[in-house]
Amino acid sequence: MNKKERNYISERLQVLVGNKVADINRNHGDIWIDFVDEHGKCYILLMQTLFRICDNEKILVTDTDKYNKLESESDDDLFEWDVNGANIFDKWVASNKNDLLNNLIVQKVKITEFGDLVIIFNKSITLTVYLEVTNNTECWRFFEKGNDEKYDLIVLGDCINVDLLN
Repeated sequence: MNKKERNYISERLQVLVGNKVADINRNHGDIWIDFVDEHGKCYILLMQTLFRICDNEKILVTDTDKYNKLESESDDDLFEWDVNGANIFDKWVASNKNDLLNNLIVQKVKITEFGDLVIIFNKSITLTVYLEVTNNTECWRFFEKGNDEKYDLIVLGDCINVDLLN
């Protein structure tokens, strides 16, 4: 991903600064986060790649947690990661959704030199979304909810998919 593309992504995502996190959830392997601005407009970050949510002391939850069973589950042969509520990610979301996520406000958005997305929230929380591939595999999308005609941004491992922009 070149510098021009990284700058474009960064500029496009500045609309998130000041927005609150309204929801975090998943559908099978896809994780999404809803951001809402002061006027009620909703933006969605749909992640199909590795990510990590941390506070300033520890890792809180990762993409890989959706594939890991709860400690209370004993039989590995019966574990179905995609059943809602059956994995570590689902448990973390259920335990923290009301207390933590609905109070998070985006303070800063940046794109690293490798194209990773970093969103810094209040409460010392950081979301890092990694580009984990070097080809044109889709990693994440960003769009305005209700605007089904187009995706505002589709980020692949090696570039932005400009064919689907505007």
